[in-house]
Amino acid sequence: MSRLFSATVSDDLEEVRNLIEDGHNINETNNTGLTSLIVASDLGNLPMVNLLLENGADVNISNNDGITSLLAACEEEHFEIVKVLLDAVSDENERIQFINKAKNDGITPLIAASNLGNLHIVNLLLQKGADINISDNDGITPLLTACLTDHVEIVKVLLDAVSGVNENERIQFVNEANDFGITPLITASYLGNLPMVNLLLENDANVNISVEQWGTPLLTACLEGYLEIVKVLLNAGADVNEIDNEGLSPLFAAGSNQHLEMVQILLEKGAIPNGSTLERACISGNIGIVKALIEHGDDVNRGNKTPLFNASEQGHYEIVKFLLGLPDIQVNKSDDHGATPLGMASFQGYLPIVNLLLKMKDIQVNTQQEIPYPLFYACQNGHSEIVKSLLKMKGIRFNQLVMGQYTPLWFACLGGYLEIVRSLLDMNGILINPMVNGETPLKISIGEASVEIVRLLIGYYTDYKVVNHYYKYASEWCEFYLNDLRDLCRDPDVNNRQKRTDIFLILQNKLAELRPEPQAPVLLQGLRSTSVTVNEALEQEETKETKETKEPVPFTWHSTGLSEDQAEEIPLAMATVQEQSSIDQWHEAPIHVVHTIPTFGGKRKTRSKGKKHRKHKKRKKYKTRKVRKKVKTHKTR
Repeated sequence: MSRLFSATVSDDLEEVRNLIEDGHNINETNNTGLTSLIVASDLGNLPMVNLLLENGADVNISNNDGITSLLAACEEEHFEIVKVLLDAVSDENERIQFINKAKNDGITPLIAASNLGNLHIVNLLLQKGADINISDNDGITPLLTACLTDHVEIVKVLLDAVSGVNENERIQFVNEANDFGITPLITASYLGNLPMVNLLLENDANVNISVEQWGTPLLTACLEGYLEIVKVLLNAGADVNEIDNEGLSPLFAAGSNQHLEMVQILLEKGAIPNGSTLERACISGNIGIVKALIEHGDDVNRGNKTPLFNASEQGHYEIVKFLLGLPDIQVNKSDDHGATPLGMASFQGYLPIVNLLLKMKDIQVNTQQEIPYPLFYACQNGHSEIVKSLLKMKGIRFNQLVMGQYTPLWFACLGGYLEIVRSLLDMNGILINPMVNGETPLKISIGEASVEIVRLLIGYYTDYKVVNHYYKYASEWCEFYLNDLRDLCRDPDVNNRQKRTDIFLILQNKLAELRPEPQAPVLLQGLRSTSVTVNEALEQEETKETKETKEPVPFTWHSTGLSEDQAEEIPLAMATVQEQSSIDQWHEAPIHVVHTIPTFGGKRKTRSKGKKHRKHKKRKKYKTRKVRKKVKTHKTR
């Protein structure tokens, strides 16, 4: 760095004067191309600039980025220095060339001043011959720059500067777009600058100009939600139905923003509903827009996903209620996958909407085979109240297979939804053992440790072999959990182990009802009652052994009450009641629940629970015992 340059950077005016008198090169540049004049102009040091100009500093030299002393002064808004630099060029042609010289990115002094909104510098540059049509490397003119930066006064000055030129040139100037297709009017509409929009329209800005990426000014204003600008553009003759290259219309844009008043104005000006706006309104839940569109002729049954379908899926009760009141509504129209409005409401769990739809006379509660239907959706997602409402409907198919294998009961058991299982089991003719990949509802419930569901389902089984099969399967689960009792920290879910034990005991008791079974291992005899846990049974067994041996048994795991010997006995005991079998190869006969009540003469009679009935039951039981006693005596003999 030269001494002269350093003195200029330091604002040392006397040092600069001395160095100039000593003959230092006044136009010397540093490694970035900066001269002392450019630095002084950028710093706003007017005395320094005057000194350098008086001693022959060249105003046309630019740095490596193309920045001249004039451009540096404009970017820093040093008006007096701009004026001095312009006066330093006496030749008019040279001055015009100097004033329009741009830096490497194409920005001229006028563009820089317009971007900053400096009205004084803009006026000065225009007076000295600045070209308002020059654009930067991105096609941005001084007018577009002023619009982008919300400088209305600059826009007015620039428009006044072309008022005297040819009309075609003026219109072209007002509507000049950059390389991205953005025009001054689109910019003003996007920014919501109403005074600027009015000013551009007064100067013949094209209200219907459309660019590929932005559409029209009206579409832009609708997207941004500027109601007043929309009104001004419509009054100026904007095409209300003009769409962009993606098919987006002003009406759809206003509806997407849920701007009811804007939608009403567009409809009054002739906007044509095409279904997409109504679809979006039903999804967003704006009932005002829905009513306005339908009043202006929009089709309520348009498309696969109808307005009713979308409103039901999103849970908009008021919209569903309004749509169901229309005379030509199609309540059963499905989408491409066969789903209906009732199915979507059942899937999402919107009970009030489901009840509304079920009140319709022509509502269909069933669908074609293989397609998920409302009852299936409700069971799959655990919506018990919806299941109850659907099961009350006449003709409901509660055994229908979906995808060739799944039933509502199967999925209810998979989810562990006890209330739904109860509701389904109350249906006359329900199939309780459909098999999917070798798994029935009972097996699923055992695997999911759903104790109460297992208790419900096992009550409908009467075949000892089938129950024994599930008993073995449950014992496998029980053994799996009991094997880890030695190291409880690896399996802290004590509650799950208790559930497995309870299921094991339920099945064991069911076997005892169907056929007397051999004596179970000593360790498992304490599990006969579901009120006794595994730990309690083992403690009872341990206490018995302690009394017999009269020796204390050490407890290694105080949290379980099990000794080391007892923990080792558990897998052995479980193995004695378990056989190797594959549930996937097991096939059982279908079991349907039939709720029958005897009738006499066509009238329904309820079973008597009175004294006579109890006597009959007791007499029958006594007779059975007597027969058994005779058979036993005969065998002994």
